[in-house]
Amino acid sequence: MEQRRSEPVNWTWITGAWRVFTGSIITWIMMQLLVLVFVVFTISPIVFLLGGIGILLSREEWPGLAGLSVLALFSVPALLILLLVGGAFLTAGLYKAAIKRARGEEIVVTDLFSAGDSFLGVLGFFLLLMVVLGAIGSILGGIGDEGSTIGGLASLLQSIVNMVLFGVTIFALPSIVDRRAGVIEAIRESIGLTWPHWPIYALLIFVTQILSGLGVILCLVGILITAHFQWTIPAVAYCEVFGLTRGWLDDRFPTPPPPPDFRSPVVPPNPGELSPTELSSESPTLPLACPHCGASLNRISQYCSQCGTRLGADPA
Repeated sequence: MEQRRSEPVNWTWITGAWRVFTGSIITWIMMQLLVLVFVVFTISPIVFLLGGIGILLSREEWPGLAGLSVLALFSVPALLILLLVGGAFLTAGLYKAAIKRARGEEIVVTDLFSAGDSFLGVLGFFLLLMVVLGAIGSILGGIGDEGSTIGGLASLLQSIVNMVLFGVTIFALPSIVDRRAGVIEAIRESIGLTWPHWPIYALLIFVTQILSGLGVILCLVGILITAHFQWTIPAVAYCEVFGLTRGWLDDRFPTPPPPPDFRSPVVPPNPGELSPTELSSESPTLPLACPHCGASLNRISQYCSQCGTRLGADPA
């Protein structure tokens, strides 16, 4: 695996992500609508079943409760697995579309379903992330009582640790989707790039979550406008750090032209025309010839070593 140097956060990734979205705004909205429809139709049966169980339990309607519980026992795990697998597949498609657009390529709605060659890696990353987050929650969630000061500090620490974890692995999913890197390889490379600057990467994840969550204020319409930051910011950062950005995004940092060269070409002087002063300050090509006796001179001097004639002066 190619070793890369660590990269600091470039806050222009956020404006670049916005340009990735606005450059194909209709396509992005259509893709995110499809994702939203999938999530709603997968979660709704789970909510209905669990809600029904709660209602029947409160009414003590045991026969109906038993039947609904059996139905939930088989259907809820299947729906959760479908949500996880389908979510990984659609997330891979969103990352692939974001990376394509960051490179200056056009995207279409069907790009959402074009990451079948990498979604298993995304699914593996999700599963590993769930295990790690669960372990962190188990360790920090057991500190202090709920509602206590210590418990509140433990919850805050858990949120910070999660932000750091998401920050140092920001390049993992783009690497898995774009280069089909292995899960462990992608995580290791991402941590190597980000770890020296992990507080700023954690802050970038915090800002990303704030920006993507702003759409909740405007309900459905707002989500479709801001949710893309979860994929476009990591995609733009990945393309820039890995040297893949080209096309219209490169206009943010145009390469300045080289300064004009007003110097005239230097023409070396004829050694025979040099004065003694010039001989002492210049470095003509050796050997030189004495203009009086014709002796060959192998070092720069004001007098000929054979006849003693002053070089550069008229012979006596």
